Amino acid sequence: MTGSKIIAVNHNFRLDFISHKRNFVLDCSLPVKDFVDFLKIFDTSVTLEDNKVTWRTIRQVDLELQASVKYYIETNRKVYSVLKKLFHDFFNQLVEGEFFFVLNHSERTTSDFVELWKQLGRLNRKAINSPFDESYYDWGTTVLNYNIDFIGTERKSFGNNKCFGTRLCRFCYTEEGKVNSFGSLVKFNKKAHLISEALGNKRLVSIDECDHCNDYFSQTLEPSIVNFFAPFRSLYGIPGKRGKKKLKGGLLQILQLFVKERARLQTPMQLSSPSPPKQQISPDIFCFTDL
Repeated sequence: MTGSKIIAVNHNFRLDFISHKRNFVLDCSLPVKDFVDFLKIFDTSVTLEDNKVTWRTIRQVDLELQASVKYYIETNRKVYSVLKKLFHDFFNQLVEGEFFFVLNHSERTTSDFVELWKQLGRLNRKAINSPFDESYYDWGTTVLNYNIDFIGTERKSFGNNKCFGTRLCRFCYTEEGKVNSFGSLVKFNKKAHLISEALGNKRLVSIDECDHCNDYFSQTLEPSIVNFFAPFRSLYGIPGKRGKKKLKGGLLQILQLFVKERARLQTPMQLSSPSPPKQQISPDIFCFTDL
């Protein structure tokens, strides 16, 4: 994959930034010239011809890219907030030498993503000694039955109520404003997470789960699920409603160890350079400590 084209219309652009572990959708409204200047951060040979922009879609993180991204964010206040999200949610998770894609946004299937991740896996295995086993993506016919939704960084709502005028709870099958079989008036005022917020979900919410059913599940089923996954939350540092969970037992607790560098991986990109570099977390190294 050597290039990607996007028709420059209405100054509204959507780009997909894809790494081996993270995806990001960038929505921006820029004049065509400014958009081209932005893409030059990733490909200095970008071209604009017949109202189409063409650029190389694969890029490797290096010191020059880090400096260019920082400079562009700090000098373009019109889109500062959008680019700041791009930096913190995507670039700050990459390490020096890592490859990633910059693609025109489109509705990609799971098979499309798998092929992109395989390419990145092969490249990063050589570039940063990243562990990669291509057989991990041998999912068979599974990828033909399901698609991966490109969520991005904004909250996304799911449910049939987006298509119909009357709001109906998918659990108690009662319309908004009516009393369900439990004797509760059906309302949709609370934020109902599709996956428990305690398991790290901050963005995926349901619009067809009423307040009564949301409260019922949060008091009955959800605590059992959260407790079942508690060891994994502790081991992998997944933040819930009240931050990261420490796994304790008697006089011991499990903590993640912080390491400054692993193999050839360098410190992730930081927006503010004067402060000392952050230490990296190695998610597969743990220790027992006294309380």
